[in-house]
Amino acid sequence: MTKQHSIDQESWLEGCMEKVLPYFILPLVASFGWAIRGQSGYGAVPGCIFAGTLIASAWFFLSAERKERQGYWYRSGWVIFALIAGIGIGGMHGWSQWGNWVQGRFIVRWASPQVIYPIHPAWGYTWWFVAAVPWAGMGAVLLAWTHSKHKMKPRDWILRLSCGGAGIGIAALLFHSFTSLFVPYYGVAPFGDPVACPECGDAFHHNHISMLFMGAYLGFLAYEVYRKDWRSVKLILIVGMVTGLLWCINQFWQFMDDWYPSISINWWRCWESSAGFSIGLAYAIAFSVANKPNLERDSLHSRGSAKLIGLNTGLMIGLSWSVYSGIGGFIGILKAYPDPVVSPSLNSIPISLVGAIAFTIPLILHLVRKMLLLKRRKKDVVRFLEPMDNHLLLWFFVAIVQVCLGFLVTGPYTVKAEIYFAIYYAVIWTVAILSAVAWEGLVVKKEIFRVYTKAR
Repeated sequence: MTKQHSIDQESWLEGCMEKVLPYFILPLVASFGWAIRGQSGYGAVPGCIFAGTLIASAWFFLSAERKERQGYWYRSGWVIFALIAGIGIGGMHGWSQWGNWVQGRFIVRWASPQVIYPIHPAWGYTWWFVAAVPWAGMGAVLLAWTHSKHKMKPRDWILRLSCGGAGIGIAALLFHSFTSLFVPYYGVAPFGDPVACPECGDAFHHNHISMLFMGAYLGFLAYEVYRKDWRSVKLILIVGMVTGLLWCINQFWQFMDDWYPSISINWWRCWESSAGFSIGLAYAIAFSVANKPNLERDSLHSRGSAKLIGLNTGLMIGLSWSVYSGIGGFIGILKAYPDPVVSPSLNSIPISLVGAIAFTIPLILHLVRKMLLLKRRKKDVVRFLEPMDNHLLLWFFVAIVQVCLGFLVTGPYTVKAEIYFAIYYAVIWTVAILSAVAWEGLVVKKEIFRVYTKAR
């Protein structure tokens, strides 16, 4: 084998790894995060913060600049804050009725006497899609804000935010003007009577919230189209549309109880894990299509503020909130399955707060130390603003914290189904960690950004 042939093979391997590894890392960590999202202590916004922290840290790890190379387009420290916030607010959604609609049932009253109306499954699939697009897509919207094609002036930000507000306003106007088009059996079922139709309120509220989120998503997307930032348009569209399509395909989990009544397993958690995988896959596709290598250097100021506020503050909020929710969830499991040595009256709130505060203090001290370094002479500032010490270790730190919390709220392990989920999580993280190590070794350590090297 000639030396040139060996170099060509190595370059081919680097190129393959760069294209393939994000499709392992992002979907797998999102699958784990979303499976835990609905566990004890999480759910709603805290659960989405948990999942968003994992997705954000994985994206930053893959995109960030190292000493060996320049990073990708969306690589700023603000990526962490943007994805945690964008995905986290998706927890304001609800979805209690849509799974039943997919099965052809509109639940008017679960309790006796039970009342169920027939409904076309298209209603369910439609609203899963409407919810999924902005649920994942709002993270992509905020991610697009971290690196614009053109410099943003104050009036540009005002117009951008106004577009999002206009989208929300139009969605609200349409929903309230033509409610029967958006809520099945509106005007037929007793929506105004919480006793006769206790489930109607959820249907109205959840569809309303989803409409408002979709309005915001489309409004912000319209602004990126207006300013012709096609990279951001692709990013936002791919994440939203791919997630919406995959969530509709994954609705087969809603029928598993009917298909396999003898199997005792939490099929809903399987659905949530597949929903997370769909979001992660959407971000992996967007990473490949829209997040290309960036040959520009960020300014000293933007890099400093991005790391101090975006990265450190984002991780501090995401991780401390996850710790708080995880400790509370673990105590909730202990109280649900009491052991003779555990007091059922154990209060989770003070203990969770102490755990979150104790976890946050080192992160705050680290942030203060970095801020003090900025006051030193320029040479020290430049050294501080070099790429983070070790991006692989940073990703490992986030992963270890979230994995420990995930296993903490999985249980009790005396239940066979919970052991199966724990094994599933272990397999997920084995593949994800090996993929991250391969990325660091085969992609980052090699000079895959040779164009920039030659240009300099």
